Amino acid sequence: MDFFFYPSSVAVFGSFKKGAIAYEILRNIVEGGFKGETVPVNPKGGEVEIEGKKLKVAEKLEKDVDVAIIAIPAKLVPPLIEEIGDKVKGAVVISAGFSETGNTELERELIEKAREKGVRIIGPNCAGIFGVHADFFGSFEVRVKKGGLALISQSGAFGGAALAMGNEEGIGFSAFVSYGNAADLTESDFLRYFANDENTKVIALYIEGVKDGKKFVE
Repeated sequence: MDFFFYPSSVAVFGSFKKGAIAYEILRNIVEGGFKGETVPVNPKGGEVEIEGKKLKVAEKLEKDVDVAIIAIPAKLVPPLIEEIGDKVKGAVVISAGFSETGNTELERELIEKAREKGVRIIGPNCAGIFGVHADFFGSFEVRVKKGGLALISQSGAFGGAALAMGNEEGIGFSAFVSYGNAADLTESDFLRYFANDENTKVIALYIEGVKDGKKFVE
């Protein structure tokens, strides 16, 4: 999962009007000092300005990237994964409107499309991810300083509050992941990954339910 937390390139899909979720995520990535390639994508194209820096908005993804961060209407996510699946390794689906609202069929379709393309999914219905030691802040939550704590939170609201509290207390983080519905990657996958991450010394988890009890214990 290094491509999620130590990416060399990222594409952000959504609206880039000020205040929109995709705009706030893009702003966090740019202002956070990410040194890799950042590609905003929206069918309308155009450009977006972040802190005086103008970025061209691609009408569609033309190049390979490590991670796609997706904040578009839920019904458009499965066809997007089918479209970009050959160009991305993983996707963070911020979009809500899946199994948490009873729309289990749409979530099943999303995962089927992802598996057909070999794309790993975080989410849907999540707040995003941080790879702090890569200066990668792929979320709309408050940025944090580097340290050794990896925060795994099923709840985006709790995760955001914990990050803010960490800033107040001077706690440094190695990573943050809000994994929402856990339709593909689960708490067990993240726990195993961060247990072997050289920058992570402590792992904190907020879990609302365990997908696979045996896997979690192992």
